[in-house]
Amino acid sequence: MVYLLATQRDKWGDKVYLENSYYLHGYWEILVDRYEEMIEKFHPGLGDDRWPLVTHFVGCKPCGKAGDYPVERCLKQMDRAFNFGDNQILQIYGFVHNSLAGWRVRRVMRGEISNPPSVKLFRVSKSSQE
Repeated sequence: MVYLLATQRDKWGDKVYLENSYYLHGYWEILVDRYEEMIEKFHPGLGDDRWPLVTHFVGCKPCGKAGDYPVERCLKQMDRAFNFGDNQILQIYGFVHNSLAGWRVRRVMRGEISNPPSVKLFRVSKSSQE
């Protein structure tokens, strides 16, 4: 594909979308402790502050068999990663997790979220937001 785009850009350039607004995957040890910082700064598509599309948990073995990290730490951080992603969808509907460490959610007031994801992106009708 790279060869075709490089040699036949006029033909294929408008038909191909190269994703660059997300950090396509990231190692959990680097990311999970920075989620709150990412939320506060809210730079989901710029430079090194791009939000991860996928957080991979290499070295975690939730079954407890010969993992590189303690099972409790892995499970706790998996919950945080899930809630980080879940918040991005919940915000569209006016909710957010109280904490990335917990499952409870609360309704947010208008303007409380500095820059929520675009509703148009998810094709949510205006009436379902209110």
